[in-house]
Amino acid sequence: IALDLAAQNDPRIYLLDGDRLTAKLPVQTQQKAKPFRQNTPVVHQGARSHIGVEPDIVFSLHLKTKNRQAFFLVEIDRGTMPVERSNLRQTSILRKLLAYQTIWQSKLHQQQLGWHSFRVLFVTSSRERADNMITAANKHALTKGSPIFLFTDKQSLYAHDNLLAHEWLDCHGNRQRLLPPDIHR
Repeated sequence: IALDLAAQNDPRIYLLDGDRLTAKLPVQTQQKAKPFRQNTPVVHQGARSHIGVEPDIVFSLHLKTKNRQAFFLVEIDRGTMPVERSNLRQTSILRKLLAYQTIWQSKLHQQQLGWHSFRVLFVTSSRERADNMITAANKHALTKGSPIFLFTDKQSLYAHDNLLAHEWLDCHGNRQRLLPPDIHR
């Protein structure tokens, strides 16, 4: 709701989500029961695993003045799964990070979703947990310094009256917004 309100209050952008976003996917993907679920092989510690990821929320922001769009996959972390495990057989944040990074590097999103690129937003329960996720991402060669991941905690996110003005943390600990710097007022 906060994202929808922020988009409605900014005449330079419009939000696509839900059925409106699904309708823009390739026909073959639209016909799937879970169109945003993606599966990919991931190699971790010499072992190959086939991992499926499905974001909790998917949306895109279209910048009217620049005729550009940005796609986002959102993971709402409730703190119920470990950030890391010793292997990828069980769920973990690291497993999701590795899967999304592999999808991005293999350009699977271009084939399945028709998107040029995407970012993955992790919203978690605390700043400490967000920091732990960043640390986990940077411990692994595949995800170290990845430009696709942004992290925040719920309290920080909801502290803004305009969700689009919120600053997320990237894998380097730098603050970034969802829209490019030249679009901000």
